[in-house]
Amino acid sequence: MESFNIGTDASMATHIENIIDREYVVLEKSSRVLVCTDLGNSLINGYYKIDSSLVQPQVRGEIESNCMKIRKEGYKKEDIVRNALNIFRDKFINFTKNINRIDEIFDKIYTPLANVGKRLSSCGFCNRFMLLIEQKVPILNCVECNKDYKLIRNIENIRTNNYKCLICKFETISFKFNDKECIICP
Repeated sequence: MESFNIGTDASMATHIENIIDREYVVLEKSSRVLVCTDLGNSLINGYYKIDSSLVQPQVRGEIESNCMKIRKEGYKKEDIVRNALNIFRDKFINFTKNINRIDEIFDKIYTPLANVGKRLSSCGFCNRFMLLIEQKVPILNCVECNKDYKLIRNIENIRTNNYKCLICKFETISFKFNDKECIICP
């Protein structure tokens, strides 16, 4: 970071703490070396595929250098800010247009949610099938609404029964002992 004039001594420590907390890297305690995780590598490769400058320090270094020119060389703050905003607006537009390229990277390393769950019940909002994700606390995931719903009842021996809950409009589930019981509503 120093060689590219990025950050200060105080912000460098915060940056390192953030990338460790977000699990992009792990710190090898014996050597004090940061090692990139699969998640970190996936993000770097995905960003690189869309816009390589997003993972290179030059753009940020240039912007920070320009900020220093305000103080040292009398550049106008408004001009520097406008220039930085233009750079990142263009990068944001390009990134959002090409975000599906990141999916290609992540699909190679992580199992897509659609391959983890099984179709069960329909969403009370969009009426699409949701996926049952069996974990410690099972959830129903609606990919369309991008929402997770914790199941409040035991999911042993459940199947959909094509009835809609009058309260939440989600499809109800048939249970082993009690029919027509909603899995979303208490």
